[in-house]
Amino acid sequence: MSALSSRSEGVALRPFTGLAALETFLHDQVVLEVSSNTGSHTVPERGWLGLAPSDIEKLGLQIRIQNPDGLKAAVDPVVMDLADVGLVLVAMDRKGSVLRENQILASIPLNELKESISISEPGADAPTRILANRHSGFRIELALVQMRDVDGENSIRPRRKGALIALAHWEVKPVSDGDMFQPEELTEEIRGNLNLSASTWMYFDSKPEILSATMFSDAASYYIDKDILDQIQILTGSQKTLAEMLVYSPAITQMIYEFSLSLRETAENIDQEELGESQIFRILRVKFKTKNDAEIVDLVREEPARAVAEFLANPRDLKKLMEALKEMNGGVNELSDFED
Repeated sequence: MSALSSRSEGVALRPFTGLAALETFLHDQVVLEVSSNTGSHTVPERGWLGLAPSDIEKLGLQIRIQNPDGLKAAVDPVVMDLADVGLVLVAMDRKGSVLRENQILASIPLNELKESISISEPGADAPTRILANRHSGFRIELALVQMRDVDGENSIRPRRKGALIALAHWEVKPVSDGDMFQPEELTEEIRGNLNLSASTWMYFDSKPEILSATMFSDAASYYIDKDILDQIQILTGSQKTLAEMLVYSPAITQMIYEFSLSLRETAENIDQEELGESQIFRILRVKFKTKNDAEIVDLVREEPARAVAEFLANPRDLKKLMEALKEMNGGVNELSDFED
């Protein structure tokens, strides 16, 4: 078993000199490219992609390093010798999987690295069961590893074979129609393009096709501050629950209000067939499952505030919220426990 497989057992990155710059490079310059039945997707490092379960089994997957020489330059100050460093690519079951297996997909000397690492071709059988897991999805990790022992006592550079120098990761997970929108990173460049203030941390940008687009990315863009997204990725437990509610609730509110505005502006010219097949309407249909399409249209168009309240009125989410609050407040049992 490769030393890399122990990553899931809690191996920590050592504080090697130059590590911060290397991790920044991996986050900014290395992406997962996914080809599916819904089109092509570029997933940023530490990001995830949600797909319908039926679309996961035969994906096209490749890792793209936008500047291989830049990666080598970023690794060089961290290690004793670039020739001793390898890149190892691993497929892993996500935490929700029963099996929790992992498998090495590729092991490449860093000096031989090209711009892309092909994992699987679209429509072809996945190279491992893990990458075809439609029930819980999968995780891909890219690790930079010390490939041989080096003599000496330099404690600020890796010397032992198998030492983990830096890590990048991505996830693909199955989602329902109601979960198919994902935030994009709100960077300084995007703030400038959208004429947003420097303190803006989230923004919902609807597009003209919001009533008809069959993919959320064609209907709207939902941006969250890059640093906030990075922090959410490393949270666990109750903190992660509360953070996700914090960033998704405003998105849901704005999505419904923008959809309501478009319904009112379009009035009698709505193409009912296009509307019924649009991604956002499918999301609304999943959430308002007791209503027919006409009732959903009336609710969202005429009473968007009530639509938001009903959309968010999910007993499962309320239970998770209460559990998170109880954990963070020392174990209270009822809403009344918060009262004076």
